[in-house]
Amino acid sequence: MSIQAQWNFNENNATEVLDYSGNGHTSDNTVNLSIVAGVVGYAGDFNGTAYVDFRSPFDLGGNDKLDIMANIYLDASQENIIIWKKDQYQLKVNASDKVVFTITIGASDITLTSTASVSLSTWTTVCGSYDGANMYIYIDGTEDISAAQTGNLDSSSWSISMGKNAADFLDGKIDDLEIYDTGLTSDQVSALSANPTGIKYTFAQVHNLELGDLIVTDQYTDSIKKMVVTYVDSTLILRAKPISGLMNLGSTPIRRGNITDSDRQWLMEVKIDSDEPIIRISDNISNFVDTTAESKEVIRINRLEASREGRDFLRYSLMI
Repeated sequence: MSIQAQWNFNENNATEVLDYSGNGHTSDNTVNLSIVAGVVGYAGDFNGTAYVDFRSPFDLGGNDKLDIMANIYLDASQENIIIWKKDQYQLKVNASDKVVFTITIGASDITLTSTASVSLSTWTTVCGSYDGANMYIYIDGTEDISAAQTGNLDSSSWSISMGKNAADFLDGKIDDLEIYDTGLTSDQVSALSANPTGIKYTFAQVHNLELGDLIVTDQYTDSIKKMVVTYVDSTLILRAKPISGLMNLGSTPIRRGNITDSDRQWLMEVKIDSDEPIIRISDNISNFVDTTAESKEVIRINRLEASREGRDFLRYSLMI
């Protein structure tokens, strides 16, 4: 799976909505948004006038795959907009409480509408998926309807809006919303629907991880298996979302940075490299686009060399 964005409101901040995909798609603007209790952690409360804008959005134009999944709670029957990117895609629940998934191909809007209705005042996962051959709608992890469709998504430079389109708003709540460019299988949709916030992990010892921590299986390589902490239940329990590959966190998960906490973006590594003992302190690992510490190192000390910053650091350390 290739996740493009994941918003879950667990930072509990009504003025900035963070992206937990590791891709840095944080909101640019929020209007009338409130934060309330969700299924796990927090949810965004959209009161019929609230919305969130992402003004520097990613463009999936040219792709023939798109998946949008959301865990929602509707307060009223109306045109409830979940997410909209003009001239590319939209996921909503219409006034008849049917899920509507729209994609734009060849300047034409292609729409698929569910047969089943979404119940009001009930947490429900809804998913619109396109795999280059068919469009699908899933409700609570179960396929509701599909239709044959081919072609690549049109490109669009428009902002992404959560909770509104050009005319309508959402009256309800969003606990989790994520976008993939994968063409998810039915099994993948079912698994994500069962764990919308993330997979629950329970440890025998204190895990020492925090919200937004980036986790890999190997501290010294840019591992293909990556996860992000999406909620911390306690010092022994947390939820984590797979970003690339499903991994076993084991008893001692390895933190590789943090999406927003600058203090937790500093890493210290001590290892043997080409028979040389190395101490490396690196900074600003905030996403999974470039997690290689070497390209971000600020101090590197080994047997044969020490940078000017490293020498100054050592002198200062000896003075105190």
